[in-house]
Amino acid sequence: SLYTSSGGAAAANFFASKGIHVVLGPVGGPEVTGFRPIGLRDKLVSFNMTYAKDAIGTEYPYAFHQLQAPPTWGPILIKLAKDRFKMTSVMLLGPNDQGGTDGTKALAALYKEAGVGTAEEYYQRGTINFAPLATRIMNANPSGVELSTMPPADQSILIRQLKEAGYGGVIGSLGGGGEKALTDGAGGAEKLGNAYWLNIVALESPNMPQLQRDFKRVMNADAPTFPHFFVAQTSAEQILKAISAAGTDKDGEKVAAALRKITPESRYFGKGGWRGKTQYGINQELAFPVGLGIYQNGKRVGVETVQIPSE
Repeated sequence: SLYTSSGGAAAANFFASKGIHVVLGPVGGPEVTGFRPIGLRDKLVSFNMTYAKDAIGTEYPYAFHQLQAPPTWGPILIKLAKDRFKMTSVMLLGPNDQGGTDGTKALAALYKEAGVGTAEEYYQRGTINFAPLATRIMNANPSGVELSTMPPADQSILIRQLKEAGYGGVIGSLGGGGEKALTDGAGGAEKLGNAYWLNIVALESPNMPQLQRDFKRVMNADAPTFPHFFVAQTSAEQILKAISAAGTDKDGEKVAAALRKITPESRYFGKGGWRGKTQYGINQELAFPVGLGIYQNGKRVGVETVQIPSE
């Protein structure tokens, strides 16, 4: 889908032409925008993972959400990070398309509600040199930077250039980039300093070793470390349960109805629930525990599991 609206529409048309009625994806806001109208027309059940403010909604009954957006976990995690690092200001950074602006603006509002001063900076997706952006950050000198909507590779490049410029503030990533993007950018965990990140699932679940063993057995490869893999895993488990309950994978309406009736549960992450009514008007968003990871003074403190209430 090339992370574009037209690509999302083309992907939906392709799936429909092949008789596919259940899709794990699409991923980001632009492609979701193009996918949903075709999904509505052809009754394609989909599970996206965008932070866009219209990720799901009553007008698209076949669209489901793999994870919770910033308004759900943001107030909890931001308060934990603010209290630990005594943050007074934060600059939020993201691409200048819907995949970046929606999530960044939502997080900015949550930081403000927590009493943290905010500023926003946007860049063209595909940028490979963030030195000018790093310079603006150094001049503004915020006590923290928030990289949540930046792709992991972009996060790593910016962190490296910030460290080269001498930035010593807190680095936050309350999005899908995960821990590896932070440590890679810093050139090692011991050089990261103070940082916090969102684990979009409870990655320190006691059943994580079993997931990794199962993946290795089936795929003959190590499980991915990219956090979005794990919400895709929990979503796929619900999809397969719903297909079994519906007795078909060729009728999107029956599969969607079966999804709404099941209580979400993962063999690896335990029991979850549905939410989304408050934010989107429809309870079609999976709610499993998340985690807040912490580095302090270059030492990994760990990941705190945070429960997410169902609706």
